[in-house]
Amino acid sequence: MDVAMSILYFRNSGIWPIDREEALSKLQKYSAPQQAELAGELPLVTLQQTESQLHEWKTRIPVPLSSPSRRRYSDFINGTEQVLAKAQLTELDLDLATRKENEQRKRQATNRRTVQKGGHLAVDEARDKIDQKAQLAAAKAAAKVAWAEKQLSVVNS
Repeated sequence: MDVAMSILYFRNSGIWPIDREEALSKLQKYSAPQQAELAGELPLVTLQQTESQLHEWKTRIPVPLSSPSRRRYSDFINGTEQVLAKAQLTELDLDLATRKENEQRKRQATNRRTVQKGGHLAVDEARDKIDQKAQLAAAKAAAKVAWAEKQLSVVNS
């Protein structure tokens, strides 16, 4: 390769003498395409979108796969569905907890906690009633957690 050809190649690439437009056009032409362009679709944003796409590919792909690959693919799909289900439950739990906390904040401003309406009440009796209410609330919370775990085990099976 001689010097004249080297100069020609540099000139055509826009490197020497510096030609910004030519260099940018070559860069765009020869650079790797963006990930979104490769997929041809918008990235998945929600769990529901991911789940629907997973279901679509679940029905399409296994046919051309060999037996061992098909088994690995179905295991992967099932595991992914379980992870998506857990993520949905977690998202719902977070939403529920946020709503409850916001409602509690609204109620706290106007709520004056009373142990008993009317009549005489000794301090010891008031403390006993407060403890009973706390135990009842803890039992309700434990029942709610047990229910959520039962729902999660149903989804996993």
